[in-house]
Amino acid sequence: MKRILLTSSIIFMMIILAGKIAANTTETEHDYYVDVFVTASGQETTVNDMPKGHRLPSRKLGCYINRQGLVEISTVDVEEVIFFEIYDINGNCLGSFGDSESFTELLFSLDEPLEIRFITTAVMLRGYISR
Repeated sequence: MKRILLTSSIIFMMIILAGKIAANTTETEHDYYVDVFVTASGQETTVNDMPKGHRLPSRKLGCYINRQGLVEISTVDVEEVIFFEIYDINGNCLGSFGDSESFTELLFSLDEPLEIRFITTAVMLRGYISR
């Protein structure tokens, strides 16, 4: 009984810690953990585009980016990403890349709040990084 209680407690604490790490954009010297939100690919959806009473909640996914060009997005195969894009806070595109290595090279060289976008054929994922 004690073993079951101890195991349950450890698992519970691991889940809480993992949730806290994934819930925030955090920066270490070499990587980012970013929340990205799923929207329809290639189109901006506004309130006027939706029928009355309809809303589109964003689905949040965890994303890990490191300096070596590794990009991992939970439940998304990164091989499906067509474009890796970086925007400034004014919506100006700073770079659009077909590979993660070029994307991360520019991302880690910039020193301002940024929006990142990952474009696939099905969805667009967006997240924000502030330093």
